[in-house]
Order: sequence, then structure tokens, then C-alpha cells
Amino acid sequence: MGRKIIRPFLLSFLVLLLLLAAGLAQAAQERILSYDTLVKIQENASVTVTEIIQVESAGNQIRRGIYRDIPTTYKDSRGNRVRVDFSLLSVLLDGNPEPYTTERLANGIRIRIGQEDVLLSLGQHTYTITYKVKRVLGFFEEHDELYWNVTGNGWAFPIESASATVTLPPGAPASNAKIAGFTGYTGATGSDYRAEATGDGVKFTTTRALAASEGLTIVVGWPKGYVNEPSSKQKLLWFLKDNLGILFCLLTLILLPLWYLYAWNKVGRDPRKGVIFPRYTPPEGFSPAAIRYIRRMGYDDKAFTAAIINLAVQGRLIIRQDGKKKYSLENTGVQTPSSPAEDILHSQLFSQGNILELDNANHMLISTAGLRLHKQLAAAYKGKLFKSNTSWLLLGILMSFILLAVSLIFTVLFGGFWGMLLLIVSALGVIIICAVFGKLLKAPTVEGRKLMDEIEGFKMFLEVAEKDYLQWSAPPERTPELFEKYLPHALALGVDQQWAEKFSTVLAAASQAGQGYRPIWYQGSHFTGFSAASLASNLSSSLNNSIAASKMAPGSSSGFSGGSSGGGGGGGGGGGW
Repeated sequence: MGRKIIRPFLLSFLVLLLLLAAGLAQAAQERILSYDTLVKIQENASVTVTEIIQVESAGNQIRRGIYRDIPTTYKDSRGNRVRVDFSLLSVLLDGNPEPYTTERLANGIRIRIGQEDVLLSLGQHTYTITYKVKRVLGFFEEHDELYWNVTGNGWAFPIESASATVTLPPGAPASNAKIAGFTGYTGATGSDYRAEATGDGVKFTTTRALAASEGLTIVVGWPKGYVNEPSSKQKLLWFLKDNLGILFCLLTLILLPLWYLYAWNKVGRDPRKGVIFPRYTPPEGFSPAAIRYIRRMGYDDKAFTAAIINLAVQGRLIIRQDGKKKYSLENTGVQTPSSPAEDILHSQLFSQGNILELDNANHMLISTAGLRLHKQLAAAYKGKLFKSNTSWLLLGILMSFILLAVSLIFTVLFGGFWGMLLLIVSALGVIIICAVFGKLLKAPTVEGRKLMDEIEGFKMFLEVAEKDYLQWSAPPERTPELFEKYLPHALALGVDQQWAEKFSTVLAAASQAGQGYRPIWYQGSHFTGFSAASLASNLSSSLNNSIAASKMAPGSSSGFSGGSSGGGGGGGGGGGW
């Protein structure tokens, strides 16, 4: 009998303990009891925001106070960086000023309310944070708009109730206001809110509690003309200020040409040309490779090719074509007068034997030969007949490298699509500008200009058409020997085809007379009977390509359209500390 009475009593006591524990746990749970925000839109497009946050502190996370994270850096619809102007006006705790500190975050600012050595009493407390922001309004074709994340979606506590009271700019009719709202986690489009007109604006109130990391976002639009819209100039200045990578890209594209124009005017202007007239002989003492090097004020593989063909014409080597693209050089052992550069080239080419295959198995030997030819030409003529002004070019390259490096840093950290696109365009622009001015900055000396005039006169002789050639005063007789003698020069000056065409009839006549022309220094398929043009064009191009290849080592939007919770300005979150 006694047990029957005691058992129900014990069960009732246990249930009471459980209910009491649940009540205590509920009472001890830290949460935001209410989150009320007052948003006032000014005529000058600034917005004053007052957040009234009532919290329940249990001494767990909220020990000294709370912190509020407010984003001030956003990305626009094109991915470009937008930085909001933020001014903190006041911070209150239970109606009284409260100490606080601010610290920079990657995308905004953190307001830490309270003191390190002062603990907050347990229970309910109300924090009031007032701040002003600019550049948070949207200006569209038919309306202006506030798209605002009221609570932020980064709070560590649930929010039992949230509201936002928006005061429209002076004179704007609340009856014509367009409204929308979103609740839930970031990206959600929940509609757990109600909205009502307030006479001079709109009030939004949630209809359910928000879990941690859930938030309330609102959109309010009004007719145009009540807020001062920033000018195009102001928008451009903001854009450049926010996107420094783009600014540095533009500076690169502006400053680099200005620098090079200054450098060109300072050191790159050519002396005035003299009178150019046809010359029947090349400048005395200058090889075909030297003529090309001086005229271009630089070295390339065609200078190498011209030197080899000149050595062949002199009888010092034989060019053999074994197949369509395979060439070899054979040393004849004949000693004829050559330029110092050609002597060095000949010595290097045949330093390991009298036969040299022009393929990449011999790339080291051929590359070394080309390098020695280049060094000899540079030692003889660079600085004396022309100046490359490389230091001026390198200063421009260094300047552009620094500016582009800064642009890259800002673009990677903050830039969007247009910033990255402009960075690529700027890099390509720098390459083009440096390539163009790399040529323009080279300048002949007075002595070099006179020599170049002679070279141009000789080029006129090499490239003139056959009918005009016959009208000149006492031109040299066209013979196979003359063709061979100046073929390397024609190749060096890029007029080998024109030079060869003048001899087509002469060599054809010799062939018909039984005196067919075939050069002893070339054995291959590019010469067919009396086709001098075929020899000149095909040999020079294919031999030049073969030389180049043999140098390489083997293997070598609006919130009314697509809005969601967490979108728009404002946002962030907070927690306790």
C-alpha cells in the first residue's frame, strides 16, 4: 500500500525537476530578444542607422559585452570592389555611453563593446549602436532604392524578434514606395515578415524567430528626384578609388608611353637623312652580315644566314641540301679575304670537323657560332655607328613592371572581372609599347647615318626592276658572277627575290647557249636549270629556318530582381566576448 502511494509521488517530483531544469536552461540561453533598427535616408544620399539590440546574457559568450561586425566592402554586379563610407556616431549600453574599440576586418569593421577588465552583469541588456553610411543606395532608371541587410546573417545567437523602420527621404511619398523582404539563411528567399506604412516610410517586422545565422533583409524603393544622385564624375572617382588595380593599370598605359616619348625625344631622334641615290657597290669594308646588323641596329638569324652564304660565295664552304629541309655545311679549306666576324664564324662552325649538319644535335656549336658572330658585330659597330639606348628602354620596362605588379596585387585582392580584364589588356599593351619603342629608341650616330644612306642607295640598286635598271647610267653588266657576288647582300637587305628576278633572262640565255649556270658552292634541289629566283628565295628562307631550328635544344543588380536574405548593403553579424 505504501509503495503504491510513494511511486506516483516520485514520478511527479521527477517531472517537476525536469520542467524546472528546462526552464532554467531556457532562462540561461543567451539570445537576442529583440533587434530593432531605425533607418533614415537623407536627401544627400547618406543613411543614418540606429540598431537597438536587446540581449540576454548568461555569462557564457556574452561576458564583457557584444561585438558587431559591419561590412564596408562589397562587390557590384560586375564583380568590381565598392567601399562604403562608414562613420560610427555613438554606442550606448542601457541608455548610457559605453566604451568600445574598433578593428579592421578583411571586408569591414568590428565594433567591440565593453571593457576587458569589466564583466557584464547577468540578465537583459540593451545596446544602441548609431552609425552613418554613404554609397549604399541604388540609383536605377525609374526609381531609387535601399537594399539593406538589417540584422546580418553572422550572429552566433538566435533572434526572437527583428524589425526595421525605414524613413524615406524628405518629400518622398510613402504610398508609392515599393517594398520587398527576405528572411532565412544567406541566399534564402523566405517571406516571414509583415510590412506596414508609417506615414513617412515603411516598417518591417519578422513573424517568427530567426535562428543563429538567419537574418532579415529589406528592399525599399521610391520615385526618383528625392535623393541627390552622384554625378558620373563622382562615380568614376569612387570606382578608381575602390579599384586601385584598375587605376594602376590606367597609369601604366598613360605613363609608359609618356616616358618613352620623353626618352625618344631625348636620345632616340635620328640624325637627318642625306640624299639617297643608287649605288652600284656596297659600302667598302662591310660584310653582308655587318650591313644587316647596322641597318637594323640589331642582330637576328638572317645576319647569320647572310654570313654563311657569303662564305659560300667566297668559296670557303659548300652548302649541301640533303632532302627537303636538311642542310649541311662542308669546309673547302680555301682561304679568301673575309671580314673578322666571318673568320670567327667560319672557325667556330668547323671547330669539330669539316662537315657540319644543321640540326639540333649540333645546337650548342651552332648557337655558340651565332653568339660569337653577334658579339663581334656588336664590338665593331654598336656605340660607334648606332646606339641602342637600352638603359632608357629598361627603365621603362622596370617602371611598367612595378606598376603592373601593384595592379596585380590590388586586382587579386579586390578586383573583379573588369579589373582582371584591364590587367590583361595592360600587360599586352606594355608588351606592344615596349616592342615599338625598343625599335624607336635605337638611333644611328651621325657617322652611322651617313653609312645607312650608302646602304639605302645600294639597296635601291639591288631591288630596282629590270626595265628601270637598263635606264640607269652605266649600270654594271648583269652576269652570273655579279648575281653571286651580291646575293648575300640582297639577302641581308631583304631584296633577294627582286635581285634574282633581274637575272632570270640573262641566266636563261646562258642556259640556251649551252652555258648553263650552276653555282659550285651549292648542291641541292632549289636550283633547277637556270632558276636564280628559286635559288635566292627558297635557299635563303629554308636555310634561315634550318639555322633557327638547329639552335634549339631538343625537347625544348537590383533587390527587387533576384534579391535574397543576406543580400544588399549592411549585413555582417556579431557575437559576445
